[in-house]
Amino acid sequence: MPSLRRPALLLAYPIVWAFSTASFWLVGSSSDALGFTLLHLYFLHPVAILAVSFAAAFRATSLRRLAVLPFALALGYLLCDFLTFRLANMIAFSHWTSPEWIMLPVGIALSMIGLALGGLVGRLFPKKH
Repeated sequence: MPSLRRPALLLAYPIVWAFSTASFWLVGSSSDALGFTLLHLYFLHPVAILAVSFAAAFRATSLRRLAVLPFALALGYLLCDFLTFRLANMIAFSHWTSPEWIMLPVGIALSMIGLALGGLVGRLFPKKH
């Protein structure tokens, strides 16, 4: 992967994450909760996780070097929900709300699918030097 694309790939999901978190706190209102959930947590983040994983695996020489990627992306997915809805509920009701732990295996599964598809397509269309 060219040196310019690697930093862009590594920054893609953190940018999506920051956008989602900031838009929840700066733009959203309580009446927009369903729209935020559908748009960000059920569409934007899963697509971003799949795309980043696919792109990382597409030109990787070894998928072993990408072993930490599914866990990092899944943690970001969990933290987006925790630092938006869960934190808003904790502030509003003054009590601790645990993270939605199911988001970790879902994020890992999405990333593994992206890695598998990217690796497969990368092998079907080998690199040209």
